[in-house]
Amino acid sequence: MRKPVASGARSTPVAPSCSTPVAPGVPTLVSIQASAEKTPLAVLAIVDASGSPRRDVLTLPFTIGRGSAQDYVVPDTNRGVSREHLVIEEVNSAGAVTRNRAAGKNGTFAGNQALPERFVWRFGQEIVLGEKWTSAPVVRISLRHVEQAD
Repeated sequence: MRKPVASGARSTPVAPSCSTPVAPGVPTLVSIQASAEKTPLAVLAIVDASGSPRRDVLTLPFTIGRGSAQDYVVPDTNRGVSREHLVIEEVNSAGAVTRNRAAGKNGTFAGNQALPERFVWRFGQEIVLGEKWTSAPVVRISLRHVEQAD
């Protein structure tokens, strides 16, 4: 039922629409389904304080760290890992071109070698985050091809 409008009040007609506007940055069902169906570029095999999670690298850049805005959020127990520790910028046949935001700080190592600010993370290579913090557990991550992940 319509309610009566006060005398002298004006209304502006609104054209009907078949769609509902969505605020910018809010995922829609279509974008969620597209992400779910996307083939990963690479897979991260991880050992951290929470156990052994696996993360698919679906989009680039892909960020790793303790900050809540990261694509892979490291548990706070692994406090030797920076808020934004690594950024995977590109995945190619050799591996992942990676920016080490913690170079010279909390430490990113391959074997016993500290990794520079930019490096190629080879497929199958394990790196260790936060090794300079002796009072906190480290995070071990291996970069895998998608078919090697299962």
